[in-house]
Amino acid sequence: MGSKNIYERFIWFDSKTKNKKYPNATSLASQFEISAKTAQRDIEFMRDRLNCPLVYDKSKKGYCYKDNTFSLPFIYLSDEELSSLLITRKILQDISSGHIGSDLSSVLEKITSILKRHMIEPDIIDKAFSLQLIEYSPIPEGIFKAVLEGCGAGRT
Repeated sequence: MGSKNIYERFIWFDSKTKNKKYPNATSLASQFEISAKTAQRDIEFMRDRLNCPLVYDKSKKGYCYKDNTFSLPFIYLSDEELSSLLITRKILQDISSGHIGSDLSSVLEKITSILKRHMIEPDIIDKAFSLQLIEYSPIPEGIFKAVLEGCGAGRT
């Protein structure tokens, strides 16, 4: 089963938990037609790898959050996507000093935020990956923005 289907189960379980419906492995298995073992592994993954503050309430026979302010990250990244995001962040860092620097800085902050939510220290790629721009010809930022906007609007 694909990772999107798994994340759909995480979102469902998170929603039920937030709404104090006290979901458990049986209800998760029933909802998604998976085995109880798979459902239990999903719950353990949420608790152990996604750091969901899940606690089992014996009287309700289901899970609740010990921290009601917890929010499940609503983006799932595969290993390949995460690697691409790390490399993209590195490339953006290296070119953001010039053209559209403030816009790129905003994108960099968002990427860094996503990475930290996935408990990845973004600087790890800086130590392992080096990038050197060859024959980089800076142009005035106004011209670069006009060309970029024209491309985005399909104009020549």
